[in-house]
Amino acid sequence: IHDHEIDIPGKDSYKIKKAGAETIIISSPKKISMVKDVSNNEIDLGLLAFKYLENVDLILTEGYKKQAFPKIEVMRSEVSKEPICSPKEVMAFICDFHMKSSRPVFETVDIRKVTDFIEDRFLMKRKKTKINLLIGEKRIPLKGFVQDFMVNTVKGMILSLKGVDKKKKIYIRIEEEK
Repeated sequence: IHDHEIDIPGKDSYKIKKAGAETIIISSPKKISMVKDVSNNEIDLGLLAFKYLENVDLILTEGYKKQAFPKIEVMRSEVSKEPICSPKEVMAFICDFHMKSSRPVFETVDIRKVTDFIEDRFLMKRKKTKINLLIGEKRIPLKGFVQDFMVNTVKGMILSLKGVDKKKKIYIRIEEEK
């Protein structure tokens, strides 16, 4: 079984993309890769997670400084000693210098302390979302009651159909006719 590489000059996938394909997907038994043209704007991380990152417990990113997600800002003295991100979004700092903050500050060598902080803050108390709603490219947060209502309504309709495996995930996509 061959593994695959993508976006390499000479490969068919590269030629197809170069010829004008907006999106290419390559898959093998061990990987799926996608190259997709996007606008020059920073892609919404919530949208990326919703569309492509199913069944993950934690998403670690680099960048996304302007998006409203919890952040751990990494600061190096040779770059800057001033935070870049909004103070209300920064949950902790990792620095190679001494810094005073009301938020936790970790030294760059405190790997165990950083991982413990991430696990305690993001992995231990997380509630599993039962349903995700995306309208256009905007993710719509749903309260528990609304999630229960939508899940039970959709399941009630779908599971009454013949031949439906009750243990499988349900995916629904609604598209307006043009």
